[in-house]
Amino acid sequence: MRRYDFYTLANLNNIIERDGAELLEKYEKITHKSVIKFRCCCGDNNCKLARALFKNKAFCKKCTLINRHIKIKKTCVERYGVEYTIQ
Repeated sequence: MRRYDFYTLANLNNIIERDGAELLEKYEKITHKSVIKFRCCCGDNNCKLARALFKNKAFCKKCTLINRHIKIKKTCVERYGVEYTIQ
């Protein structure tokens, strides 16, 4: 698979469905520099470059921060048995 064969409409739709987002515009062709406008699962409108959307997830900054804290707590519980390392 070539580098730019990854940026297809089918892959974009899979990412949007996986993350519970919704596209705000119709796209005919996507490149790594395309700006994708979407509605996050929380209802906030957002836009990201296609390469950021494919590398990360289709979340707004608020949801990204929430997911970050959840992952930090989960990792601390797995490694140390507590939610915060200071405990």
